[in-house]
Amino acid sequence: MIQKDYDRAQRLNEVYKHLFSHHGITSQKAMAEHLGMQRTGLSAAMNGSKANLTDNLFKKICAAWPGVFVLNYLLTGEGNLLTPEEEYQSAKIEQTEQNNNILELYARMIRCIDDLRQQMKKELCDIQNLKTELQQARDDFRAATNTLRRVIAQTESRDVRMVAED
Repeated sequence: MIQKDYDRAQRLNEVYKHLFSHHGITSQKAMAEHLGMQRTGLSAAMNGSKANLTDNLFKKICAAWPGVFVLNYLLTGEGNLLTPEEEYQSAKIEQTEQNNNILELYARMIRCIDDLRQQMKKELCDIQNLKTELQQARDDFRAATNTLRRVIAQTESRDVRMVAED
């Protein structure tokens, strides 16, 4: 394939990528049907077949999607693929998609923060319960220690009395 045909095939592939991402064309078959041709002919053109990469194909594309592609660019490679209006619309669509992605990320962050807040509330409640249990254990320990001291004191007192009596 000579360079000119390769360049034209690349421009045709650019058209397909743009139609795929901005105009709901999801397959070569769908694009071919929209152009009123066979998918095999379109596929051959996209692969650089000189017989299929005709000026007429590029004219059909411009007619099928008016106001989208610049015919001179498709034929010669000079200038821009898209009309100024289409570039503006594409940029607007891409910006909207970016904004939606940012909003979705923000919403996910908010959900994560809410989940963390709920988890922290639960953990704080668990900590408060643990604190109460520890305070109760401390109080029980102090009471047991005081009882033990009294018992020891009584035992020592009894032992002293017993020794004194002997």
